[in-house]
Amino acid sequence: MSRATNATRIESRGFRLSYFAADDLAKHGVGLASARAGNVIGGGDWTANQLIPDLIRAFVAGHPCPIRSPNGIRPWEFVLEPLRGYLIVAERLAGANGRAFATGWNFGPTSEDAKPVSWLADHMAERWGSGASWARDPAAHEAEAATLRLDITKAMTQLAWRPAMGLEQALDWIVEWYKTWNASGDVGRLTREQIARYDRMLT
Repeated sequence: MSRATNATRIESRGFRLSYFAADDLAKHGVGLASARAGNVIGGGDWTANQLIPDLIRAFVAGHPCPIRSPNGIRPWEFVLEPLRGYLIVAERLAGANGRAFATGWNFGPTSEDAKPVSWLADHMAERWGSGASWARDPAAHEAEAATLRLDITKAMTQLAWRPAMGLEQALDWIVEWYKTWNASGDVGRLTREQIARYDRMLT
């Protein structure tokens, strides 16, 4: 957990306890929970200085993608996974026992899908083809945590939430999205199809 993330979590908990304590839910009527996700990945992300968008921009341009921390281990998860968790929390907060869910939640991958940055870059390049590659960025960068993980035990036991998609399949869907975009295909339709596919995985 990064210092910034930990500080945000502490602030959120302090705000909840000060103004919307779960034990007083019947009085104030506000069920307040916080939720944290892992390193969220998916098609349509163009955020600057993020691994997947940086890889795609480099692949399309035909040059190696510079990567600053290839050995860093991150809890990668497909974007629909934490979104499902957020919706479950919101639904439970609005239920009869909402006070029991007014707390903090983690939504991340299984331990085996916490992979090094280099692993993900290699697998993305392999799926993209056309000589796609990456290289270690020789420039100086701010130090980063070597390993980030999320304990999702609470979400699994109390919400019956668990990851439905493995990282390999997530990368297949991501490359499918960006290849469709690169070919000027209908990414809106594909996005809806992927959501429908994901929904079928849950039944």
